[in-house]
Amino acid sequence: MNARRVSRELIIMVLSQIKLNEKKIDIDEILLNSVRTLVSDAKDDLETTTALLLDVKDYLQNYEIDSDENKNRPIRSKNVGVELPKTDEFISKVDSMLDVAEKCFKAIEAAEIAVLEEAPDVKTYARTVVENIIANKAEIDAAIEEFSIGWDISRMVSIDRNILRMAICELLYNTENVPQKVIIDEAIEIAKKYSTEDSSSFINGILGKVISTKIKK
Repeated sequence: MNARRVSRELIIMVLSQIKLNEKKIDIDEILLNSVRTLVSDAKDDLETTTALLLDVKDYLQNYEIDSDENKNRPIRSKNVGVELPKTDEFISKVDSMLDVAEKCFKAIEAAEIAVLEEAPDVKTYARTVVENIIANKAEIDAAIEEFSIGWDISRMVSIDRNILRMAICELLYNTENVPQKVIIDEAIEIAKKYSTEDSSSFINGILGKVISTKIKK
């Protein structure tokens, strides 16, 4: 995960915890608390994954021990491998292991964010974008309202609204010359991670309209 992606993940975390009309917002403190929460959640996930793996291991071992092939073997002799259980039973256990893998990936991402959060450019970019969103909320939200036909911004899923606010802010107040494609691609990836496939298409459509209408060529 690159530094700019970490900044965007942190921006979404901050936006989920603040009211944009608040007068005093300690962005740095919220950033720190967000990372702490993320790491704590990752630790809990890893503990859960360990329990799931042990459950799968116990299931397989007991299945082997209780099989007819091994029940009739001499005491102290090593168990022999046996055929796998019915597919539906084993698929359930594989699903558990896939869940374990997903939680491990999340934990790795949390560790990367925790490490990169200390990088000055990560904090600076996240802070700058959040400050620009707060300062230009009216214009940013007006753009969302204009292009999300049939959608009331107040009724929009909060994560989708915050991703749009972040991406539109980056597009309209792009002081670091970040390529527009990168901004849109990362907004879509974050939507896929935290929201739904439908949300990513919705966000892509609105951001495309912002570029074609609001940004000078």
